[in-house]
Amino acid sequence: MLKIFTDLLDPFLWGLFPIIRKFERKYKNFDYEFVMGGLIGNYEEFPLDKYFISVEEMDKDLAKDYMRKSLEEAIIFEKNIFKLEVQKEILDGFGLDYDEFLFNYENSHDLFLQDRMEAFDYRVKKLPGFLITKNHRVLQNIMDFSRVEEFFLENLDLEEREEGISEEEKILDYIRSYDLVLKDEIKIVFEDENILEDLIKDGKVKLEKINSFEIVKII
Repeated sequence: MLKIFTDLLDPFLWGLFPIIRKFERKYKNFDYEFVMGGLIGNYEEFPLDKYFISVEEMDKDLAKDYMRKSLEEAIIFEKNIFKLEVQKEILDGFGLDYDEFLFNYENSHDLFLQDRMEAFDYRVKKLPGFLITKNHRVLQNIMDFSRVEEFFLENLDLEEREEGISEEEKILDYIRSYDLVLKDEIKIVFEDENILEDLIKDGKVKLEKINSFEIVKII
């Protein structure tokens, strides 16, 4: 198991998601969870981390998608995800109960403290932090995504999926599998910009610009 110590305000987290998706697609046993490490000394100042923990209490797997969606809303759509009305929109999109979320949020103090204590126990002082639970190896405060990938490959016993389809089909399937996919994300996951450009020329894929971001969509 991989544990990722992070915070919704950690800028590295946004760039990490294409790497996570890359490993999810390539390896059938890639498993991970987020631990809220917190970026500010006073733990009362972390509503976003407590929002995540509140969703995690409702559905642990869905919480990972919630994390990505929250960042999309903040970064791409420029919404204030601190506001509860924005959180309600996100939760509605996942079919999650808003009242249950609020109840969890009001009672999230101890769970958030547990996350902070776990970060302390493994001496994760600077985010992001990565923990391999089987051997207790820790990597932290690394801003190089290639080093993060190396760390995963060195320490996780990963099994590749046997897909038997072309790279073009893999890209199309990737785009279909997620609610929102960025053009830059395709470059990171598949490491071949030419195939995507060919799909665009062939009319199979289109680009939609939202603010300064290019979103990839199936036609």
